[in-house]
Amino acid sequence: MTQIKNLLRRWKIKQMIYRLIIQKFCRHKKRLLIFESNLGRNYSGNPRAIYEELLRRRIDLEYEIVWIFLCPEEAEVPGRCTKVRRESLPALQKMWQAAVWVMDTRQMSYVRKNKRTKYIMTWHGTPLKKLGLDLDNLSSPTQEVSGEEALASYKEELIRNTKRWDYLIAPNQDSADIFRRCFAFQGEMLKTGYPRNDILIEGNNRNTIAELKKKYNLPINKRILLYAPTWRDYEGKGECDYYFRPKLSFDALFEALREEAVLIVQYHYYIKEKPDFSKFNGFIREIKTDIRELYLVSDLMITDYSSTMFDYSILKRPMVFYAYDLEQYSRLHGFYFDYLNFVPGPVATTTEELIPLLTKENDLSEYKTALLAFGDRFNDWEKGTASAQIADLIVLLGGKK
Repeated sequence: MTQIKNLLRRWKIKQMIYRLIIQKFCRHKKRLLIFESNLGRNYSGNPRAIYEELLRRRIDLEYEIVWIFLCPEEAEVPGRCTKVRRESLPALQKMWQAAVWVMDTRQMSYVRKNKRTKYIMTWHGTPLKKLGLDLDNLSSPTQEVSGEEALASYKEELIRNTKRWDYLIAPNQDSADIFRRCFAFQGEMLKTGYPRNDILIEGNNRNTIAELKKKYNLPINKRILLYAPTWRDYEGKGECDYYFRPKLSFDALFEALREEAVLIVQYHYYIKEKPDFSKFNGFIREIKTDIRELYLVSDLMITDYSSTMFDYSILKRPMVFYAYDLEQYSRLHGFYFDYLNFVPGPVATTTEELIPLLTKENDLSEYKTALLAFGDRFNDWEKGTASAQIADLIVLLGGKK
């Protein structure tokens, strides 16, 4: 209890310093850029893609660029930048002084934005499950939280938060319409597609894929299967600390597919407790890298309710949907679309149903028309130029007097 009181005391002191000193006496800097991805958990996603476009232009030599991380000492970031710890006083000072914020997730409620700072919200996926003001209930890591008061409080805080956003990136018209409503967004919608997906257009060629397979020591004579599921609210131990125990027999997959395929497992970044796959003798791989490269090297993706389905459809490669807990997940979150009639591939609910869909004899050609239509609907803004367009905007905003 004493430790908790001390933490709260330090937290209040930090907020007081932020509001009474930093906000009053730290001056705005027109060429200071702030980047953060996944609440500081890693270097990835849309902020990473935009930053790397700025590096290609050597903007890091002209601007002060700050990346915010939970563990800055563990983060590897190219180029000339400063790494600071999330919610530390140096981070709060830089955020207040910055010309531009580039982030993909909502910020802490107490962090006010300087009126001269421009906030580019990149977001982090095309919505399948309901978001923001469209939610019918809230959920915790271990149970569904009911109550109109809790939901109303959440929505009030969300509106206060999203009012700070000056720009919001949308990958397609469906998302733009949903974002405008579910976030009560009043700013400028950037209809560019997602910067993180530029590589899926530029890098979808034989040479790039061969280089990536060599980089990750993947066989060229076997099919590469990617398993990229989302996280579950009901499989958690605390805030953003989840385990994942899918109703899936990896042993059965190993026995059925080891001669013809390799399975890459890429869990959501919320998943902290992961299984040990060492007994599978290289059949199952975990590769620590940006998932975009794993999309490129894979021949087929297995997913569930993750927005990875929208990104992966750019490649026009087959997908299989392993939705063993569809009823429970749908009840907790709600979907914008009728899942079973929406996804552009077969849906399995058991390992026995899944395995035949993954063999080389099954090319899933009967789903090609649905896959192409899905891509036409959700990827029509993906031209491979999103990073460049957002970089142009940042230079404009950051260079203003």
